[in-house]
Amino acid sequence: MTSKQIAGLLVAAVILTYGNSLGGAFHYDDFHSLVNNTSIRDVETIPSFFTQTRHFSADADKSMYRPIVLTSYAFDYAIHGSKAVGFHVTNVLLHLVCVLLFWRVVVCVEGISDWRIGALAAVMFAVHPVGSEPVNYVSSRSESLAAMFMLLALWLGLRHQPRLLGSFGSFAASLLSKATGAALPMLLLAWPGGTVTTRLRRVLPYMVLLVGYMAILAFAELLPTSRAVPVRDTWAQLATQWKAVAYYLQLLLMPVHQSVDPAFNEGVWSQGAVWAAMIFAISLVVLVLRCRGKLTWWLLWPLLVALPASAVPLNVLVNEHRIYLAGAGLFAAFAALVMRQPRLQRPVLLLFVCLIALTIQRNQVWATEQTLWSDAVRLAPFSSRGRVHLGKALRDDGQLLAAQVQFEQAISLDQSLLSARANLASIYYEQAIEATPINGELLDRAVRQYELILQYDETHREALVNLGNAYLKANDKKRAVAVYERAIAAHPNYADAYSNLALLYFDSGRFAEAIPLRSEVTRLEPTNGRAFYDLGNTYARAALLPQAAAAYRQACQIDPTDSPSCYNLGEVLFALSQQPSKESIQHATEARRVFNELKTRHGNYRRVNQRLEQLGAGGR
Repeated sequence: MTSKQIAGLLVAAVILTYGNSLGGAFHYDDFHSLVNNTSIRDVETIPSFFTQTRHFSADADKSMYRPIVLTSYAFDYAIHGSKAVGFHVTNVLLHLVCVLLFWRVVVCVEGISDWRIGALAAVMFAVHPVGSEPVNYVSSRSESLAAMFMLLALWLGLRHQPRLLGSFGSFAASLLSKATGAALPMLLLAWPGGTVTTRLRRVLPYMVLLVGYMAILAFAELLPTSRAVPVRDTWAQLATQWKAVAYYLQLLLMPVHQSVDPAFNEGVWSQGAVWAAMIFAISLVVLVLRCRGKLTWWLLWPLLVALPASAVPLNVLVNEHRIYLAGAGLFAAFAALVMRQPRLQRPVLLLFVCLIALTIQRNQVWATEQTLWSDAVRLAPFSSRGRVHLGKALRDDGQLLAAQVQFEQAISLDQSLLSARANLASIYYEQAIEATPINGELLDRAVRQYELILQYDETHREALVNLGNAYLKANDKKRAVAVYERAIAAHPNYADAYSNLALLYFDSGRFAEAIPLRSEVTRLEPTNGRAFYDLGNTYARAALLPQAAAAYRQACQIDPTDSPSCYNLGEVLFALSQQPSKESIQHATEARRVFNELKTRHGNYRRVNQRLEQLGAGGR
């Protein structure tokens, strides 16, 4: 086969395998990093992605430094808006580019004479179900982006006429996508060609770049801040990773019963499974080292690529996307062995059919939040985390009673699981306020859950704000104010706390106290037109008309189709035009323009025609 034919085969394999993933939805982390993240909605914000970590998420405590990932989100949003299909198309294309680059790396390593090794390894990488998470889960794009740039850097660096400048630039881009790109120098160091001195000379520029990159991040305070309490200590992390070796190997060799929330517990040295996995892994390494040349390198590839992610203790113990690129080394080793055994070549075709079928089926599981977490709970019924996510999916679908069951079961599995209690309390609260009159018993249940959460974590953000809401519905304004003030003190950058307290003051006629709170909301959310509309209403009720006009004007500029904001702007300008002042003519002119624009869009909206006649406009 020619290179064009192999490339066409790989494109067809990716399209066939992942064509049904394009209708997928957003999933868990996507909501804070994409759906609710206003930073990605303007391409002009892109330069600040490289200097600030706060843009990574709508939640301040989830900030990370992955500027190229954010840049890709911003371009997707500019092209497709908030539609999930656009982001999924990009994920599929990134996977395709990774497949094509991996094919070129294998050809570069194995030689162009036996093109079948590269084609076979790349096809397996293209269709293996372990790739389903990086393709279907938009937030896993960091993995495929880092893999793409790392493969490009490796290919450019290993060529007979290496293009080192492009390789260094690609390595830097890999690091700017995810820290797992740091595995590249280890791969180059393990490369069997040349003496130890030659290898060190080859890898030295990449190490200098890596150290310099880390130093710059440290100087600019862009590295992740240290946790007050580590996720787990070094020995527990080591035990967990020994267990993970066996899990990941089983996932690559038998990709069945995949789950976004696998039944995998933290490793403990007293467990026989940890020692068995360690002995097994060490035995594998010994066997690999007894091999020769390129085969050794391919077999060491998974260990070297997975090492950066394994060294960092994370809340989620194992993830499929962590071995997305790591597994590719085994695919290359498998391809090389198959080509040496002609009898195995025909069964490989059947293997590919099975892998494609499993991946297509896995894509269907990723279709919605509900299908994803229903499958996870089916495979791991004692996982409290899975039940919380399934409960959220059911709640978003309007199935409150079914969601309530999941949250209650999650709490029965883990009494200290605050996310389950917070969601259960929210369901009680929603059911209470939807009843006529308000269901006091359900409201009391919600209050008890929020108070229990605060016993575990006295600064829990959602519990504080929602407890204030519950007190307010119970007509206990004094306690509501106290809780809102606690929320603001603990989370000074959380707009909802200011907004809810401001609404309480506004409804109580305490406009002077509501104004600074609503002003703070507009500072925290400068693109939130509703926040400026609320601020304008507060200024208007306080008879501060010039300030009200400024707030309404900002709301109308953010969303010119927001009729209430624009109409209120016109009304305030009209009132100002009736007052004797030097600006009255200017106010009348602007009011006339605003009312004419409203008339163009909405016809006789409220009192538009009356105001135009009073302003002497008649029409236009």
